[in-house]
Amino acid sequence: MDNNSGKENKGDGGTPKFGAYWIYALISLFLLALTIMVFARGNSGEINFDRLRQMIADRAVTKVDVVNREIAQIYLDPQRKQEGQYEDAANSELGGDARYDYFLRIGDVQSFSNWLIRTQENEGIPREEWIEPN
Repeated sequence: MDNNSGKENKGDGGTPKFGAYWIYALISLFLLALTIMVFARGNSGEINFDRLRQMIADRAVTKVDVVNREIAQIYLDPQRKQEGQYEDAANSELGGDARYDYFLRIGDVQSFSNWLIRTQENEGIPREEWIEPN
C-alpha cells in the first residue's frame, strides 16, 4: 500500500490544498447570491388602470415608458416612495432609481395615450406638468 494514500489532498504541511478553482467557485457563488438578492428585492408589481389613475392624481408618477407596445413601465417620484404610500414599489438597493416601479399591460398604445391625456385633464393637472409616454 502507498504511504501517500491518506495525503492526496494535503499540502506540504499536512493542510488541505486551496487551489485557484476554490476561489473561482466562491466568486461565482457570491455573484449568484448577489443576483438573486437584487431580483428578489427589485420585483416590480403589476398594477391596474385605477391604481395608475390614483398615482397620477397624487402626482407621484414622474415618467411612463411604453415597451413593446404592450407594457407601460411606471416610474415614481423617489420622495413619494419614501413617504410610505407606495411600499410595494420596487426597491433596487444596488440599481438606484433606474428600474421602473410598476408596470401596466396597456393593450393599444394610442388608446393608452388618450386615456393618459383624459386622466390628467380630469385631475386638473396643468398641461406643462403632464406625463407623456415615451
